[in-house]
This record gives sequence, structure tokens and C-alpha cells, in this order.
Amino acid sequence: MKSSAPRRIHERARDLSAVANHRLAAMARPDFEPVGVLHRVQAPTLVIEGSHDPVKPGHGAVIAERIPGARLMIVEGMGHTLPPEAHEELAAAILAHTAG
Repeated sequence: MKSSAPRRIHERARDLSAVANHRLAAMARPDFEPVGVLHRVQAPTLVIEGSHDPVKPGHGAVIAERIPGARLMIVEGMGHTLPPEAHEELAAAILAHTAG
């Protein structure tokens, strides 16, 4: 069965050049996952993922688990892009995170 992820990405995309960049990156090193070095991150980290991310669902949790002290924020209904409807929620979370 063929994956429908590329089609879903295209349907949600507002910037088709971003879709093209993702595809180029995936084709260059499809097996590349830098999770083995994430434990080195020392900065306070907020990982944000959409609940409907078609690219790598659940990848935010993998990243957050490997960065010491990282916090995972799942934005309900959001895909891989940052839609205007989520800007206020995202801005508030980022400001709270960077406020210390």
C-alpha cells in the first residue's frame, strides 16, 4: 500500500517550496535521524508537534524524550505547518517557555 503522506503534505501546504525542500532533504539521507546526539542539548527545549503531522507522526515525542528536561507540546489539529489559527497558542507557549 502506497503512503498518502506526500499527498496530505501537499494538500495542507501553503508554501509549495517548503514541500519541495522537505522532499529534497528526505531523498538526500532518508535514514538520517540525529537522535543519537540529542542528549547533548543543554538549552531549555520546547518541542512542538501537531497532532495531525503527516510527515513523521510522533517524532516530537522521540525528540523530547532524548533531550534532557525537554517539554513536549502537542497542538491539537495542527499538521506539519504553522497555520494562522495556531499562532496565538504557539506564541503564548514560546513566550512562557523563554520567560524562564
